[in-house]
Amino acid sequence: MNKQYQIPSSVASKLEQIKLYMGTHSVTAFVGAGFSMNAEIPNNVSMKTWNQLREVFLDKLYPNNEEDKKNDANDVVRLSSLIDAQFGHNELDNILEEALPDQLIQPGRLHRLLVQLPWKDILTTNYDTLIERAAGQVINGFKLVTNKETLLYQPSPRIIKLHGSFPNIRPYIMTQEDYRRYPTERPEMVNTAKQCFLESLVCLIGFSGEDPNFRAWIGWLKDVIGQQRICPTYLITYRKGFHDAEKALLSKLGIDIINLAEVGGVDGYYSAYDFFLNYLKEKPSEWNGKVSFDHLRGKDLPDEKFKEYIEEKIKEMQVVRETYPGWLLLPKAHEADMDTVSKDAVFLEYYYKRITDDTTKLHFLYELNWRLTISATPKNLDWIVNGIEDLAEHLATFSVEDKKLLLELRLSLLENYRNNGKNEKFFNLCDELLASKNIIPTRYIFYQQSLYYLSRYDNLGLKDVLTKWTVDIGDYQNCIQKANLLYYIGEELEAYQLLAKCKNVICKSLLQNREDIYAKSCLTYILKTMKWCDRKVEYTNADMDTDSDNIEKFAIGETLEELTEKLSGKAYEEKPVHGFIREHLFEIGDYNNSWNLGSSGFVADYLYPCKWWMLKERLGMSMFLMNQNFTKYCILKMFDYSWDMAWNMMMVSANSKIVEAVFGREQLSQIAEEKANELFDTYIALFEKADIQGRSWINNKVLNILPTVLGRLCTKVSQNRVLNFVKAALKWQPIFVNKILKCAYDCLNNDNLKVIWVLLLTEKKAATHYSSDGYTFPDRYMLNFTITNDMKKRIIAGLRSNKKEDVLQSMISLEVLWNRADLTDEDKSKISKAVREMRNGQNTISEAIYTYSYVDVSDEEHDTFQNRLDDEVQTFCETNYLFTNTSETFSQWHSVIEKINVLRKYLSDEQKRFVLLHCCDLIEQNKSSFEKDDRQDLLGGMRRFTQQIVKTYQSLFLNTAFDAWNGNEAEKIENQIDWLRSKGYRCLPMKVKALMHQQQNIGGDIIGAIKNSLFSKKQEVQVEGINAFFVLKDNGGDVSEILSYIFDNFRLADPAVYKELLILFINVIVRNYNENDFHQHVMIFLTSIHEDCENYGLDVCALSDLQHYTNYVAGALSEKTQIENIPVFSKEESGFNDVFVGFDKGVESAQHKNYQ
Repeated sequence: MNKQYQIPSSVASKLEQIKLYMGTHSVTAFVGAGFSMNAEIPNNVSMKTWNQLREVFLDKLYPNNEEDKKNDANDVVRLSSLIDAQFGHNELDNILEEALPDQLIQPGRLHRLLVQLPWKDILTTNYDTLIERAAGQVINGFKLVTNKETLLYQPSPRIIKLHGSFPNIRPYIMTQEDYRRYPTERPEMVNTAKQCFLESLVCLIGFSGEDPNFRAWIGWLKDVIGQQRICPTYLITYRKGFHDAEKALLSKLGIDIINLAEVGGVDGYYSAYDFFLNYLKEKPSEWNGKVSFDHLRGKDLPDEKFKEYIEEKIKEMQVVRETYPGWLLLPKAHEADMDTVSKDAVFLEYYYKRITDDTTKLHFLYELNWRLTISATPKNLDWIVNGIEDLAEHLATFSVEDKKLLLELRLSLLENYRNNGKNEKFFNLCDELLASKNIIPTRYIFYQQSLYYLSRYDNLGLKDVLTKWTVDIGDYQNCIQKANLLYYIGEELEAYQLLAKCKNVICKSLLQNREDIYAKSCLTYILKTMKWCDRKVEYTNADMDTDSDNIEKFAIGETLEELTEKLSGKAYEEKPVHGFIREHLFEIGDYNNSWNLGSSGFVADYLYPCKWWMLKERLGMSMFLMNQNFTKYCILKMFDYSWDMAWNMMMVSANSKIVEAVFGREQLSQIAEEKANELFDTYIALFEKADIQGRSWINNKVLNILPTVLGRLCTKVSQNRVLNFVKAALKWQPIFVNKILKCAYDCLNNDNLKVIWVLLLTEKKAATHYSSDGYTFPDRYMLNFTITNDMKKRIIAGLRSNKKEDVLQSMISLEVLWNRADLTDEDKSKISKAVREMRNGQNTISEAIYTYSYVDVSDEEHDTFQNRLDDEVQTFCETNYLFTNTSETFSQWHSVIEKINVLRKYLSDEQKRFVLLHCCDLIEQNKSSFEKDDRQDLLGGMRRFTQQIVKTYQSLFLNTAFDAWNGNEAEKIENQIDWLRSKGYRCLPMKVKALMHQQQNIGGDIIGAIKNSLFSKKQEVQVEGINAFFVLKDNGGDVSEILSYIFDNFRLADPAVYKELLILFINVIVRNYNENDFHQHVMIFLTSIHEDCENYGLDVCALSDLQHYTNYVAGALSEKTQIENIPVFSKEESGFNDVFVGFDKGVESAQHKNYQ
């Protein structure tokens, strides 16, 4: 405060007491009507006082009778009751809203000051919304409570509106009847207020003796506002000449007065509240943890002066440590004391290297290590780790006391070794420290070992350590750590019993010393875990029922949820927002559009995630997911700085969604195959032996985490490990593994994938819409595995089954095998017979129409089939599908033409012509529906259905000959194509086909449109260009200009378009196109990519895509040409199995085309 005040000691002591309680979030503000007078009120607006409100009521009751007004001696509550009786409560509420014009006034500076203080809660009887609006203008964590429903789930700090709230929370509490019925109708509000008075110091702000709310609440709370309360109640007021009798009355009620009129320099209510709130806001810390290093001065000091300087700083740090009040976690109010620790830790390396004697080095590191620990600042600095290790080599040279200090320092190394994957060092040091148990309690080492086994999902190792781990009940922190681990692994009763004993010790301790900060700060987390346990088990142990009903009021400090919110806020506030980006997902070629946030550098990306993790481990709560978004942020950022620590964080605290978000190709690119193999081997046995039905922490982790983790590690590990994973996954329930199986399949080379194909086609079911118990099948064309008799028998048996699911399974398997060269004519004849029986039998399914593409209609079924198809076509051509404000009509239309299109090879050119012309007419008749682009509506609007129709219409059009069409019909179709294109439909292939049918030259505008489409970042536009390209090529058009354009501009393209462009090359190759030395151009193109792709400026995901599809092209080229030395990205070069396997996929694609 800039202004100078003269504060009497009697006032100062009370203010200091409030500050003390506020430091532990144990002060509640109870705000009355007087405080609303500090609002920003326009000149033409007035806020009524209680006396002025009484005048308003009198005017309403006696509109034309001044004499009656003067004679009416009723108070404001009685008058409001009369208005309620005569005019109704709704009219009374309207009068109150008019007298207190909430919408016309704004929160004042004092309102903002009020909500910036760390109140436990703010209770208010005011109807106006000034306090909550002020809270919205500043950064705080207040939650608004206006009724019992919100009261039940909103945690402190809260703004609790006790008497209603403008404009909707009615009726407003005002009449005698309102006050009489309030305790019975709103007991939750009364009980909450009582709890606040019992558990916290209460400041009554803005109340006066004439305030009816003040009188009413004092009456309701008289049983808890009294001399037996530990926490006082203060009336904060400004009143000159306060009568002694009134002071005595308030004292009897348990209310003490802080009369700010006694403070010199305070000259009114506004000035008084300004002084009071600022005094609380600017409270200096009693304990100060600051230790400042003058880096410029220290650098240039001569040796003797430097020695004195270091000893001085060691002493300063020692005093800070020894006077530390004992908070389990450093309070928010003292965080600023340690602000420089993270910066100093880097610069202090220079100081440390100048220290010449080991004893000074030891004391320097010991004090610095304490500061890093208490401030939760990362210790993962090489000079600190190396310094401790070097000193340990001279352990014998130190005194007994210094040996204790060094052993404690070495204990901190366990955390470093564990989080950085130095497992051998970790266990060696554990063994050494356990041997020195007389100095270092074993419970500390056992906790570190527990965290190690937890991250490895080693239940036996964890339980063994927990069994050996004996806690000291007086070591509250260690009790919390073990209890949380016990609770997590399902030993809730043992956890509860341990904490109950600990709580009883704290209760006894606090009876002797109510200022035991360590006990009070540990109590917060003891009670938290006990509440978790309380939901799961019953207790009978009388020792746990110590009379400590009021113990919760002693608990101080932030909860882990509050710490998480605070740290995430600090991390995010330094993190600038980046715009809309196209985000690569994990699987090759898979993109998604999203909004993302950028990074603000080392502090936000490393310090806060590391700090948060250290605090969670200190509390034994690292395995609990507190905030999904911040957990994801921390793990993702940590992968960039400490891969092993990020891995531990992920394996211990992440859920499946977080793993999918943070464990991607970028992270995998940072480790070698050997590291991936090591991690894979750590967990694969758990995956192979998973108890899917079991309920334990291990099963929860195995089911939710390991499929994704191990599946993604398949991109890095050896081939035998990938094969083991897939085999194991195919023993799981499909729901758990189907998502990751596709990725794993793509990591298998041909030799291993054929093993899986045999397994799938012999024993497994494919995923279908009929059943959820089938597996995802590979989407690769495998032509070199053995077709067994069991496979063939299984297909035929399924086709003859009465179950639709069995029929569909056989069709899926048949599509995989049908084009295989080693499927003999005899085999095909037997299978074809079964297919035809199914198609014409009772067990047929709708998908059976797709079998006509490879099993032709037999002579026996020809007439029946053809008549049925003819009737289908005729019925379609005679039906008008007109839009009727629902999607049903268009769905029916699409269903019919989809079926006709699938069977198009059985249609005559005349039938195709009729169908296409009828579609053309239907589109014209429904023009308004096709014109409207409502893709942004829920589920894609009607455009989703019209796009399906146009897509199938186009497919049939592209597979139709137009020799018999007259000029008018062709022109009609072409005009419609132009119209559809103008409305956003992807009909460029139809346009090319129409022009070529008319033997027109494909002009530069169409060629330009194809080129532009091929390089579009919109996938649907790019696919449209590719389809138009092949229509042009397959109908004899010249595509050399387009191919040259791709070769020349590929590197300049957006990485998102590489996939489709390279797939285009693959399809050109497998169609045996080689005009203008196309194959040689491709070879040069592949060589260029291979030599220069690292200079494309691509991230890991985009580079992997490029290399994968480049290998894909190389594979197809090697199969279709005699070109030698085609460049291929090996596993060693790319780092990923699925990138290298792209070559095999290209070979498979070319082979498949050969057999079609």
